[in-house]
Amino acid sequence: MSEKVYLVFDIETAVIPYESFSASQQEYLVRGAVTEEEIERKKAEMGLTPLTAQVATIGMKIVPFSQLEKEEEKLYELLNEEIYAVRDSKEEYIDAENYDDTNPEKNENNISKTSDSLMDYSISQDILYDKNRESIESVTKNVALMLNPDLTDDDEPIITIQDDKTFYETSEKRLLETFWKTVDKYKGCVLMSFNGRNFDAPFLMIRSALLKVKPTRNLMEGTKFNYPQHIDLIDELTFYSPSGYGATKRYNFDFYTRAFGLVSPKSEGIDGSLVSVFFREGKYKTIADYCLRDVDATWKLFLRIKNYLTIK
Repeated sequence: MSEKVYLVFDIETAVIPYESFSASQQEYLVRGAVTEEEIERKKAEMGLTPLTAQVATIGMKIVPFSQLEKEEEKLYELLNEEIYAVRDSKEEYIDAENYDDTNPEKNENNISKTSDSLMDYSISQDILYDKNRESIESVTKNVALMLNPDLTDDDEPIITIQDDKTFYETSEKRLLETFWKTVDKYKGCVLMSFNGRNFDAPFLMIRSALLKVKPTRNLMEGTKFNYPQHIDLIDELTFYSPSGYGATKRYNFDFYTRAFGLVSPKSEGIDGSLVSVFFREGKYKTIADYCLRDVDATWKLFLRIKNYLTIK
């Protein structure tokens, strides 16, 4: 039986071109907007819904339970060295982690391969992850599933391994299929996200339905206050009662990471509001790197708070 794992995930989304919608859909999408600024804002918000946006990247970190203590030690070594003491200012973003429904205003030696299945390829290449371990199950893995619009469902995916990260380029349908295969491979995994119950999970479910991809797990099972095998850090940090003010005021991901002494994934010149722009420019790897930083920061935030808040 496979060792139980945490599967930390995050998605980045890119707007489907406005011109690709019918006239009636276009009218609906910008209804109520009068000025050019209002129209452009409406179009930007298209990136937040699965009917008007596509999955640009799914980032995943797969951490065996047996590695938890080691991961905690690594984090606190970094914190003690003040590597994560970054306090520079940052502007407001329009992305899912910063979006508030109650306030809309608010390298060298790379190895490239192709394969039908990321997980099959990963299993056959255990040595690439850790030469000192007998089983891939005991190794933390970082994976970015990337949408490359130049590839069709029939094209072979492009897999690149760089350092400890695997980048997997394919069509959106195959990207989703690979994600669900990964979830199925790690049956019983504990999902982890930041705002995943409000955005990432339903987005993935709806995009899968649109593209006729069958999920291997209902990411939205349970209720608002009781859902199994998923740790959503926004709920933990607001005690399942997010508010616009007071002790359970909901802040964005950038604010939480900085408040807890971690490096914000937004600190390298890209945030969610730029994903659609970068996607149009073909900067898929840049988006994937950013997404993996989000995933890594989610994991580090969990490690930072887990011993101080009662996390299920």
